[in-house]
Amino acid sequence: MHQTISTVERKALPWATTNMMDMLAFWSLVRKFDCDICFTPMIVAPDCMCSVKARDSEFTNNEADHPPIVQFAASGAQTLADAACVVSPFSDGVDLNYGCPQQWAMSEGYGACLLNKPEPVKDMV
Repeated sequence: MHQTISTVERKALPWATTNMMDMLAFWSLVRKFDCDICFTPMIVAPDCMCSVKARDSEFTNNEADHPPIVQFAASGAQTLADAACVVSPFSDGVDLNYGCPQQWAMSEGYGACLLNKPEPVKDMV
């Protein structure tokens, strides 16, 4: 028998999701299906700190939605901490992306290249 989301029993674990599109529309949709945790797409922490325009275009939420977890690309502890402080009033937490395999991210010291750099990751966490 084919099951829809409305007929699937909820599991004991929280339901989490992320997206790569219009965040507000996506979050509104998945919240209707009892999604517990939403993550932003990866936001480059230095860009978030240097530009209000970049920050506003990358991270937007509204009062009707439960705050998301903000996922940052960062290569240094201070930059990540500063970016986390900026979004903390509007989010439920911060996530460090250390798995993105895109070449541009790895060339900047973000994402999957951090898998081989445990000391900076330790400092950021």
